[in-house]
Amino acid sequence: MKKCVKNIIFSILLFGIAIISKDVFAASASISGTNTVYVGDPAVVTVNIYGAAWNVTVSGAANEVIAGYNQDAVNQSVTKTYSINTSAVGTYTVSISGDVTDETSDVATPVGGSATITVIARPVITPDPTPPANNNTNNGGATTNGNNNSSNANTNANNNNTNASTETKTEETKTAEPAKTVKPIEVTKFEIVGYDFNFDADTKTYTLTIDKNISKLYLIVEGKEISVEGNGIVDIADKDKVTLKIKNSDQEAEYTINLNKQSLGNSVTVSAKSKGNIFMATTVIFGWSTVILAFFLAKDMIKFRKQNKESL
Repeated sequence: MKKCVKNIIFSILLFGIAIISKDVFAASASISGTNTVYVGDPAVVTVNIYGAAWNVTVSGAANEVIAGYNQDAVNQSVTKTYSINTSAVGTYTVSISGDVTDETSDVATPVGGSATITVIARPVITPDPTPPANNNTNNGGATTNGNNNSSNANTNANNNNTNASTETKTEETKTAEPAKTVKPIEVTKFEIVGYDFNFDADTKTYTLTIDKNISKLYLIVEGKEISVEGNGIVDIADKDKVTLKIKNSDQEAEYTINLNKQSLGNSVTVSAKSKGNIFMATTVIFGWSTVILAFFLAKDMIKFRKQNKESL
């Protein structure tokens, strides 16, 4: 009886150990890395995956998709290590997301996590100030004040030199930031249709003399990687100026065209296309006028000849 009880207890213990083992070694994914380093020091992030199948995405300061499976459908370990660029001060984070599948289940388990590395500036090491020398000089039991003053002066000079040296080393550790190059605004075409207009990118204000009866202007502004506000047909009926804003990815420039409206005898400036249309219309009208005139001349000539025959 006692032997049977022992066997039952032993079986229960084995079953419990098996369950605990399954829980401990279930499919999982984790990420770890160096916490804080100085500029230029090595820093690594490690991703550990355990499972029969896995699909984990690494993002942030390191990027990779880790996907795969065990051909025997049993759990295995996969380890990936990433070196982080520590050339500049800052905080760098690497994250994981995705899922892993345990050999005992067909259901994927979501996983996630992150590791953050903080890169700090390397401290500036300065020498300790020179300790003051013993200023008391006994000569036959007497203290020499002249030697004391000289020692104090030398100590102060040494301290000043040490401070100056420290300030110089501190200045040397500062890295000058390179000046940012601002991309210039490049305008390849600036035209006001019907008017002679000379554009200069450095000139921001212009004056255009137009007839006071003109109500619209047609502006054509083109360039390299620019956007234009106020381009195209502009209504100027109640305006005394036209403003254009031209900008690229680095800067914006505003150009103003002041309108000098005068009575120019109702003169109208037309484009080349309009001139062509007017010429065609004039040609057609002139042609028809010639035909009509020839018709009436021929009619009068026939009438004149008929009258002459009757008189004879």
